[in-house]
Amino acid sequence: MRPITFSERENEMLQSMFIQISMDAQKRQYYEPVYQSIINKVEAYPAPVLFTEQENRAIQTLYEEFLELCKPYPYPYSPLTFSQPTTQIEICYVTLQKLKWAASE
Repeated sequence: MRPITFSERENEMLQSMFIQISMDAQKRQYYEPVYQSIINKVEAYPAPVLFTEQENRAIQTLYEEFLELCKPYPYPYSPLTFSQPTTQIEICYVTLQKLKWAASE
C-alpha cells in the first residue's frame, strides 16, 4: 500500500461519511475498529494517509455502493441524481482512483 494525499474536500467527505456510518449501532458492532481507524487517519489531515488493505477495501466498498445508487440514471454527473451535488459524485470517483492506485503495488 502507498500513502495517499487527499484534497481538503476529499478528506472532509471521508470523515463525514465514516463518522455518520460509525453512529449506526449495528454497523459499529461489526466494523468499529476499522471505521475508527479510518476516521483517526483522515483526521490527521493534511498528512498523507497510509491505509491497511482492510481499510482501503472498506472505503472502496462504501464509495462503490454510493456510486451504484447513481447508475440507473444516464447522466451520473447530473446534479439531479438523488439530489447529490455533482462535486460529491466527482469526489467519489477521484477518491476511488487514489485508493485503487495506492492498492496497486
